[in-house]
Amino acid sequence: MKNHRSLIASTLMTLGVLAGATAPAQANLLTNGSFEAAGPNLSGTGSYCYLGIGDYRECGSVPGWSGSFQVIASTSGPWNNPSTNGGWTATQGARLAGVQNTSYLEQTLTLFTGQFTLSWLDSNRKNYGSGNSYDVLLDGTTLATFLTNTGEAWASNSLSFTASAGTHTLRFQGLRANGDGTSFIDELSLTGVPAQVPEPQSFALVALALLGLGAVRRRQRSR
Repeated sequence: MKNHRSLIASTLMTLGVLAGATAPAQANLLTNGSFEAAGPNLSGTGSYCYLGIGDYRECGSVPGWSGSFQVIASTSGPWNNPSTNGGWTATQGARLAGVQNTSYLEQTLTLFTGQFTLSWLDSNRKNYGSGNSYDVLLDGTTLATFLTNTGEAWASNSLSFTASAGTHTLRFQGLRANGDGTSFIDELSLTGVPAQVPEPQSFALVALALLGLGAVRRRQRSR
């Protein structure tokens, strides 16, 4: 009976380890999530540029990102100094992105199978235009919709989603079709925890324990 109980305890312990094990969260999986990396050409205007516009305001390239959006200096006069909006912190750096009307920014990622958390900050220009809504999409599917109003303070946002291993596209898509509305986006971070797949030796241990338990029961019945 003592051996019987020991096998039961061992089996339950092993199953508990397999069910409850968690992997540590990963570092930021996004490239250039704060838009600080060298690349965008701000020399045409001195404080902002547009990606894909093809004139003196052309950014040229934005490391990690594609789309049709602005890179804006945090102290840009034409954008009424986004760093003076309430809630700004020095860690946000010297640049941010702008999603104007129906423009968008996106990044293609290679993810593992697991649970992911996306976080970022948003705000809105306060000297011109109006509010703007934008969707956050993964592979063309809307995860959530957000609204920024004229001159509002910087706000923290987050959402969670699951994904399978492979290539995925994350997009911030502006929604305002008329007028002039710009959502400021900054400090994007994506972290994830891989789904737990028990190692083969763990399964073997459980199988061995169950076989032993079965043998004990058979001996008990034969007595």
